[in-house]
Amino acid sequence: MGVNSHEAAWVAELLILLPDVEVLGLRVGNDRMWIGSDSIPIVTLDVHVKTLTDAEALATDLHLSKLDHDDMNPAHANDPERVWHTWQGWAHEGSRQAACWVEVKAAERIPAEDTVAA
Repeated sequence: MGVNSHEAAWVAELLILLPDVEVLGLRVGNDRMWIGSDSIPIVTLDVHVKTLTDAEALATDLHLSKLDHDDMNPAHANDPERVWHTWQGWAHEGSRQAACWVEVKAAERIPAEDTVAA
């Protein structure tokens, strides 16, 4: 099942209602959620923002929950210079015809450790 272009636009337009933040990446996709033998369409919105402050602002406005175990994400496991933070949840105002799942991510740089010569 593909996502209707109007639904994708509706979900992406959700960002207009939120704080003005610098978005580094944006993806609108589709999926299905199974409840017993029934399935319902889901539109997904993945947002990668520049700063942790921006991510927290979006997550607060969308009432998203912060994941506790971002370091478990294999895509970011080999990145010793950054700690990734992720918020997820349902955005009820995100779509007219499908459930809308939103994920907001930001990376926090880890300061380099000073090494002392012996």
